Amino acid sequence: MDAICQLVTQKLEQYPAPSKIVVYGGSVEQTIAIGEALGCPIYHRGVDDRAGKARRMKELMEGKHRVISATNALGLGVDLPDIRAVIHAGQPQKLRDYAQESGRAGRDRESSEAIIVCGQIEDFPARQKPRSWARSAGEDIVDFMAGYNCRRVIMDRVMDGRMDRVGCEEGEEACDVCWRNQQMDFSMLQLPTLSPEVVRSRPEGLPMLKGNAGDVMTSGIGFGDSGIGRSVGSQVQSSQVQSSPASQDQGFTNQSPIPGRFHLQEDLQDEMQEDIQIEAMFEKQQRERQWLASQVTKQHREEGQEIAEFEEQLRKWANRCPLCKLQKKRQQQHRLEDCEHPELESVLHGVRSMTQEIQGKKRFAKFSCCYDCGVPQAICQTWKQKDEQGWFEKVVVGVECQYKGVLMAVVVVIWQVWDSPKTDFIWKWMEDDLVDCDNLEEVYKWFGQKIMWGRVEATKLCKVFHALTQIVDAE
Repeated sequence: MDAICQLVTQKLEQYPAPSKIVVYGGSVEQTIAIGEALGCPIYHRGVDDRAGKARRMKELMEGKHRVISATNALGLGVDLPDIRAVIHAGQPQKLRDYAQESGRAGRDRESSEAIIVCGQIEDFPARQKPRSWARSAGEDIVDFMAGYNCRRVIMDRVMDGRMDRVGCEEGEEACDVCWRNQQMDFSMLQLPTLSPEVVRSRPEGLPMLKGNAGDVMTSGIGFGDSGIGRSVGSQVQSSQVQSSPASQDQGFTNQSPIPGRFHLQEDLQDEMQEDIQIEAMFEKQQRERQWLASQVTKQHREEGQEIAEFEEQLRKWANRCPLCKLQKKRQQQHRLEDCEHPELESVLHGVRSMTQEIQGKKRFAKFSCCYDCGVPQAICQTWKQKDEQGWFEKVVVGVECQYKGVLMAVVVVIWQVWDSPKTDFIWKWMEDDLVDCDNLEEVYKWFGQKIMWGRVEATKLCKVFHALTQIVDAE
């Protein structure tokens, strides 16, 4: 609480009246405690009636108060142009809520701040981690706060579905992560030269160093007392030391009353060189992390596009005979079982075999899909999201799978009837996963394996379906 009070005091000084500050608490109890500590109005769902809430907002708008403590009840519909800082006391639960609340600041397009004050970033316990793209609200805020990547990359991915951003862009005010990286890059160009000059002695015996760029830093070199009534700065001017006649007579040309005096500049240069190497290594690591983050973003974008294509292909092949659609016949609106194709029996045998081996023997991995149709639970309409943690539960009454019987029939038809070298990639995928392709049991298990695909839990069968239908469309 002290940290919140100090921060609010600092921001009130930084932003003069009529600028305002909103402090969001994570609960009603915390919001009340913050309001009492700051001596400011409190706003939450249960405070006053509608007229009382309106009065509190009016007083804030008119400048009677410059700070308000609130829950997320102070959100939509609040459009005060001169809110300069939004402070969150503790880690927000959802990134979408944080985006809405922090968006109260800077509505007049003037520079503003959104600040989170917390002791430690809290991640989900392993048993509570969300299980798919539709169930990652908690992970999003953890990623956002961790600071390993540009804040806008994560915010845009969640709020707008944008997957191609890799950092703050031209014309935008840099977020703190990008600003820090820019400062690091700039500091590499502004390092002081390697010829420091001792300008004064510190009480603890460590000299202050001043480089040619004017930067002041503390040296880590111990410096003993010379016992001579002159300052260290007047004694040491360069690495070339002038000896007195007495010392020359006694053969002490290579001696000095100051221990380590002859090696001072050399040691300082070594230390500065080491610092430069550390900075260069840190910069390299930062660039590598940024590159990896951009690759992850690119992969998410590509997989997100694949999921959209997958769902579109499901719609195209549903309620059609896959044999007739593959051959682009005009009459496709009939069941596969009713088709008059000469190879129908062979195809039906293949479909029944795959259905029995994968679905009948329950080879779909746990939580990978709807076991009745093989489609991801996030897509199949017989499943609904159970809670905010993202768990799914079966819809009991009056709903059937909209794509039942589509996946396996289409895969078998294209793979078996088309008989094209373009389908050999399926065997290559299996070989890459070290599957014995001569063992049908292993092959069918492979189709049922769970994968994370575009942040959706799915199976290898779904990816095969997507790849095969994309090839057919390209023909």
